[in-house]
Amino acid sequence: NPIKIAIQSPINNSYYYKTYVPLMFTTDKPTSWIGYSLNKTTNKTITGPVNMTGLADGWNNVNVYAKDTSGNMGFDRKYFFYCLGDVNNDRKITIVDVSFVLSKYGKNAGSFGWDPAADINGDGKIDMMDIAIVARRVGKNC
Repeated sequence: NPIKIAIQSPINNSYYYKTYVPLMFTTDKPTSWIGYSLNKTTNKTITGPVNMTGLADGWNNVNVYAKDTSGNMGFDRKYFFYCLGDVNNDRKITIVDVSFVLSKYGKNAGSFGWDPAADINGDGKIDMMDIAIVARRVGKNC
């Protein structure tokens, strides 16, 4: 029987706007190899969950492939929409997105007023890097 893979992230038909999209999955058997392909590119070998970076704006798809210890292959696929910096998910980056991140400036993970949505690069602090990522993209439509 082919190995069964279940992608938990990204969620099918979901929206993502950070500098990365987490790729998380489970398998129903021990594996001898795991890889993924983003938008039909060459497979990248992985050993577990990864953060996918360098994503294209718009619809993306990811396939996760796995081979069990008996050599049986299986795969799962998810489609997701990506627009770096579009915090409010309206498919365009405007001053509204910058203002939201700016309103959370100086907050660290776990502190009062922290909002993970404003941590665009996922480093646990809302700083000039997050603001710059969004500000550089003002005027972009996805």
